[in-house]
Amino acid sequence: MPVRYGRLRPRPAFTLLELLIAITLTALAAGVAGAALSAARTASARVATHRARGEAETRFRAMLTDLLRHAPAPASVSEPLLVIGRDATGPTLQFLSQGLRPPFGTGPVWRVRVSRADDGLTVRADAIGSEVMAPAVVMHLDATASFEVLALEGATGRDGARWRPDWPLAQRRPAAVALSWARVSPDRAPGAVGEERATLVVALDPLDGGRP
Repeated sequence: MPVRYGRLRPRPAFTLLELLIAITLTALAAGVAGAALSAARTASARVATHRARGEAETRFRAMLTDLLRHAPAPASVSEPLLVIGRDATGPTLQFLSQGLRPPFGTGPVWRVRVSRADDGLTVRADAIGSEVMAPAVVMHLDATASFEVLALEGATGRDGARWRPDWPLAQRRPAAVALSWARVSPDRAPGAVGEERATLVVALDPLDGGRP
């Protein structure tokens, strides 16, 4: 019996135009997915940076509050208890402390200086006294655009309490100290100002039972 061979029908194939459309759609989908992944990574990095800065600022506030609240007795030191000055970067705050929390403890007296340096706010504490061998303690708060400090003078006679940018009394302390600084956004445009101001107000205890 003779074998008949049928005519082979050509298989349908993609045209060049269809291939170009498919490649274009694939490239667009890959681009959208890549942009979404990049945006997610950027957002995650910003959240991590914001959290790290928040934790650093919390530690910074806790250390400053502890140092400011625990001053040595005026009779035990020969230096001014608190001085507000100014250097090339702006206002500075220097005071003596016998902090409560580690590493300051209740042992040596520390000379503490708060000032701006390297686009941030720096607190440096040095133990004073020839017999003291404790290393300096330094904490730096990054990305601060400015720094201001005020001292609250207690009410005297008919005059009410007032904030002042200096403190002339060497062996007495103000009723409170207010420190403020401008936070800078990590992705701000060059030359732009800080996003918001942060303020720390610490009430100081009177020394020797006197009015600060």
